[in-house]
Amino acid sequence: MAFAYRTGEKVHGGDFIAYHGNPGQVEFVVEQRTGNASIRLVS
Repeated sequence: MAFAYRTGEKVHGGDFIAYHGNPGQVEFVVEQRTGNASIRLVS
């Protein structure tokens, strides 16, 4: 499943965005399952 903007353009890590009206930057995009359920993201 590819993530895309409403315009149809693909989302890339490093893109600058507005999230609920606040500026932000996409850190990474996961495009497929890793196959390892034990991987967890920690913020």
